[in-house]
Amino acid sequence: MKFKLWLENEEFVLATADEQGVQFETGKPVTFQYMRSKAKAPSLGAKFQQDIEPAGRYLIHNEDPGSRAEERWEIGKITLQHPLVIKFNPVNNVSYDEDSWKANLAQHYGKTGKALSKAIVDDGYDGIVTVGQGPYTKEIVDLTMFG
Repeated sequence: MKFKLWLENEEFVLATADEQGVQFETGKPVTFQYMRSKAKAPSLGAKFQQDIEPAGRYLIHNEDPGSRAEERWEIGKITLQHPLVIKFNPVNNVSYDEDSWKANLAQHYGKTGKALSKAIVDDGYDGIVTVGQGPYTKEIVDLTMFG
């Protein structure tokens, strides 16, 4: 599978993360343990940029979920064959603003929601891993259902 190389000359900043013994890097297969809330997220619109975010399963990387995961969390293992690993926000690293990963992807593709996810998959990626300071993973989006 070929990957679209638009990232090299665009507003995105590729990132890597070595977290809990797992290496996350764009285009390289990664298998990791995840946690995912069983509760549906409340609709907050623009507050966390839910209105422009890609559709998919939002995951948290956690190699040792322990007892926290019993009733409220789904636990599993996933392999992303071709993840897109980018900075959460290359300017301030914490905000959902015009420089966030969600805003950059939505602006680049001119799409949101499922249409955005499908466009990212069409470019060869099966997931998005965002990286914050540390570097550590922040939001991870499984896009395998669109492939």
